[in-house]
Amino acid sequence: RSTLFPYTTLFRSLADLYRSRLTAPEVFGLLASPPVCRKSGLSPGDLDIVREWIFKTRIRWGIDETDRFRAGLPLYRENSWRAGLDRLLLGYSMPETAGIFNGVLPFDTFDSSVVATLGALCEFIDRLEVFVRLLDTERTPGQWRIFFSEALATFMAPSEQSEQEFARVSEAVHRFAGTAADAGFDKPISAEVAIAVLNQSLHEEQQGFGFMTGGVTFAAMLPMRSIPFRVVAMVGMNDGVFPRSIRPQGFDLIARSPRKGDRSRRNDDRYLFLESVLSARDVLYISYTGQSLRDNSEIPPSVVVSELIDTINRSFRTDSGIPAGDRLVVRHAVQSFSPAYFRGDERLFSYSETNRKAIAQALRAGAGFSRPFLDRPLDEPSDEWRVVPLDRLHRFFRNPSAFFLEHRLGIRFPERETLLENREPFGIGGLEAYHMKNRLVELLNETRDSDAMLAEFRQRGALPPAFHGTLVFERTLDETRRFIERVAKKAGKPELFSGVPPLEVAVEFGPFRLLGRLNCVREGFMVSWRCAKLTEKDRFGSWIDHLVLNAVAPSGIRYGSVLVTLDRSISYRPVDDAGKLLRQLLERYWQGLCEPLRFFPRASVAYARKRKREDAVNVWRGSEFGGVPGEGSDPAIRRCFPGEEPFDEMFSTIATELVDPMFAHAEEKGESS
Repeated sequence: RSTLFPYTTLFRSLADLYRSRLTAPEVFGLLASPPVCRKSGLSPGDLDIVREWIFKTRIRWGIDETDRFRAGLPLYRENSWRAGLDRLLLGYSMPETAGIFNGVLPFDTFDSSVVATLGALCEFIDRLEVFVRLLDTERTPGQWRIFFSEALATFMAPSEQSEQEFARVSEAVHRFAGTAADAGFDKPISAEVAIAVLNQSLHEEQQGFGFMTGGVTFAAMLPMRSIPFRVVAMVGMNDGVFPRSIRPQGFDLIARSPRKGDRSRRNDDRYLFLESVLSARDVLYISYTGQSLRDNSEIPPSVVVSELIDTINRSFRTDSGIPAGDRLVVRHAVQSFSPAYFRGDERLFSYSETNRKAIAQALRAGAGFSRPFLDRPLDEPSDEWRVVPLDRLHRFFRNPSAFFLEHRLGIRFPERETLLENREPFGIGGLEAYHMKNRLVELLNETRDSDAMLAEFRQRGALPPAFHGTLVFERTLDETRRFIERVAKKAGKPELFSGVPPLEVAVEFGPFRLLGRLNCVREGFMVSWRCAKLTEKDRFGSWIDHLVLNAVAPSGIRYGSVLVTLDRSISYRPVDDAGKLLRQLLERYWQGLCEPLRFFPRASVAYARKRKREDAVNVWRGSEFGGVPGEGSDPAIRRCFPGEEPFDEMFSTIATELVDPMFAHAEEKGESS
């Protein structure tokens, strides 16, 4: 219905902002609607940028701190629209490295080419703030007509195809004031009353739209529509949806103190259902969601549909003994491409030619058929790919399948869209905690005081409000300091984080040339850290750096190194044949540029530990109950290795070749910060 009546739905969404929290999803959804988007002069690409700004500046709800005060909360500005816009506007003028200016931290990742987009966003929020604030004033129906008419013109720009629908909403607004004038009512009323009356008028307008227009008529179920039709279809007769449960308005005194004889919406819906059944002459079609999309379990229909089936079962009998009502129920498959739709059953059929061809091909090929992603390897890339930056080698072995798709085939899987939050943070965890701790490592290296760091994170909107946020920050700061002390202790250098120039690397291994830099190398020892729990990607990445360090060491000198994470520490012994092992890595890198490489950090490490295929399979599949996604769920890996788990002889060879030397030179310990 929202597609058929976009302006009606949009006007309701705009009116629903009265006394709402003005959450990020709510406001962005309004801005992203085509009529409002046209009025603001934004394109779909601009909306993506605005969405990213909202997410990164952590805008959650409220125009400013006054909205929090009206909600009975302390006067804090963080996570509000004004706090986010202040950061964006200041970020256009100065970089984030300049620090807090006049109580605002600039938003650094800003491109001057999108300044018009920023201006449009600021103008929209300004108009929205004025609109919401003015809703608090009582007005006469005539004044409300002027107010809502101006709101329509301010926020919406109709297209040529939608001018009729836009005019219908405008007429409803004018009719609202005209009805009050005809009744001689000119007293001031609140926005709540005005919005309720307008919503009711628009609802009736929607129900009357398109009735008896010829052909197929889509209409709501209203009384006195028991007109005979050859076919009557009632769609969406789900349990809990029909009969309808209408929540009364706060000023509805009849609903607050009901009496006998008052109108009952549920009883009206039961009568409407009976009228619709009686209107059908040739075909009566009723549909409902009867199976769960999650586990295919049965879901009951609306109570009126169940009563209809029970009545048929009591009234009719069949020769087969199957209840008559049950024979009338057709249970569809959950997926539209189910083979059941193409077996000639007159009750189950499909018009999809695409699904028919796919099912036929799968049935001809047999169960378990899966074509390989590539029939043969691609041609070798140009020689410039033999000059390998160290960072590129790291990115390749983090996910060889994704690297192959992106750099050889130009295929990139879009990142999963992050949902906008509608509440301020009450704690920090996961990715937020990781970014915060790593930023604290940088700030502590600059010897900044805790008050300045606290102010920065408050400006970022990363902390809970009020004193609770201070406690969370102090706890996180203390954990980070303990982590830094542990890293420095492992390195044997208390001044670890200051004044250590990177070690430049430029070395040749046969046809390959490796370039890059290694950080924190001192007196034959390298230390690396990650202020998070250890992952297999971290483990293998630190091993690559350790090999490079030993490969470039002067003759007769071998370097040791250590990787420290929140829960583990890994010490690597010097490697005598580091050049040979790096050559193997580079050759596998070259192979992975021609075809998807059967190396998966988690599954390969799990297999190399005990040489058990089931260990790799468990990592590949993950844990559904533990909430741990399997490595095989990665979209790039699924694309390159469809069907069965790719744990063949080639997988075993590569895992043994690349991972075994790492385990042979590593000593791992559990740690706690």
